Amino acid sequence: MLDAKWVREHADEVRDAAKRKRFDPEVVDAFLENDRNYRSLLQQVESIRADLKASSAQLGKLAAEEREIALVEQRAKKVELKGLEKQEQELRSVVHDLAMRLPMPPAADVPDGRDDGGNVEISVSGPIPEKDFEIQTHDDLGEKIGVIDIKRGVKIAGSRNYLLLGDAARLERAVLNLALDHMMKRDFEMVSVPTLVNRACMEGTGYFPGGEEQAYLAERDDLALVGTSEVPLTSIHSGETLDIDRLPLRRVALSPCYRREAGTYGKDTKGLYRVHQFWKVEQVVLGPADETWSLEEHKRMLGHA
Repeated sequence: MLDAKWVREHADEVRDAAKRKRFDPEVVDAFLENDRNYRSLLQQVESIRADLKASSAQLGKLAAEEREIALVEQRAKKVELKGLEKQEQELRSVVHDLAMRLPMPPAADVPDGRDDGGNVEISVSGPIPEKDFEIQTHDDLGEKIGVIDIKRGVKIAGSRNYLLLGDAARLERAVLNLALDHMMKRDFEMVSVPTLVNRACMEGTGYFPGGEEQAYLAERDDLALVGTSEVPLTSIHSGETLDIDRLPLRRVALSPCYRREAGTYGKDTKGLYRVHQFWKVEQVVLGPADETWSLEEHKRMLGHA
């Protein structure tokens, strides 16, 4: 979540970020208006509380007749305060919800694009091989040699599920171990994390609000299955103040990931893409609040990937 004071001082930057990220820019103005009303209302509430505290301290010094008048005034102020506190609580919730929907401004060198058609090719590694035979898809080839079974995966769990058999299952495990070893050689600490997390974790990493449709929810317990171990990794120190000398913290986790893939009907309907469950190795770095350092670290992480 963006700092409210920063948003007030950089409203145009946040509006521009909303446009670049295809968000509704009206959410920025709605936040600013409600935030202004909330702070004004909070001042009223705190003023009445201060008046009540001051008048209570003076009650014992008043004559009986004056005390009775003061008590009547106090009761009226308490009724007024109760009503304002209710409004303040409701408005605080509105401001919080709007703040959760404000977009993080992208880096200046990030290209704009409506969809993946706007992606920019940055580099190419090696020549694209040419084959003198018809190239088979991974799912056709896997099913032909008996190491991928999509039909029975669908039978067990519905569409966008599959089974890996024999060498394919061994290959998956080997690739995951290779990725973990690769990261630990680069001074990343391996962490085993929960994959069923509370709403605060999903909100703190920006997946909620707005991403509920893509998540599998355990409504009875108000928990969600993660679509990436980034969520629990990033949440480990939520609510804590870390000593700068401990930073950066570089961590890596292997976890199953779950995504509903809502709204992707017809996209990559064959094969092992856009599936509901998969394994993934995720890297997360916690570092100082320094934009230059963050950009450099981001490039370093891309190098690992």
